[in-house]
Amino acid sequence: MSSSCFDMYLSNGTSSKKEYASVIFLMWLAEPERNIDFALRTGYLPVTNKAIGMLRQKLPEYKSGEINENMAKVLECSLEMMESHEFYTYKPFEASDDLRYGDYQQDKAG
Repeated sequence: MSSSCFDMYLSNGTSSKKEYASVIFLMWLAEPERNIDFALRTGYLPVTNKAIGMLRQKLPEYKSGEINENMAKVLECSLEMMESHEFYTYKPFEASDDLRYGDYQQDKAG
C-alpha cells in the first residue's frame, strides 16, 4: 500500500525574498477554484471557508462524472464532519493569522 504526502515548509535561514515568494505561491494555491482542483486531485480538503462553500455547492456536479465515486463519498463524509465537529489547529508561527487573512502580503509590500 502506498500513500502520498504533500508538505510545504520553509527552513530557518530562508531569505526574505524566498519567504515572500513562498507566501505568494501559497496564496495562489489557496485561491478557491485552484484549491478545489488541488483537493479533488490529491484528496486534501480545501483550506479556506470560501473554497469549502464552493465545494459544497458544486459537489453534485463533480459527482456526475468529474470525480470517481469513492472520492465523492470521501468528500461528502468530510464535509459532513466539518459541519458536526470542531477542529483544532495550532498556530505554527507568529504571522500565520496574517497569512490566513491576507495581511502578510500587504505588510511586506508596503
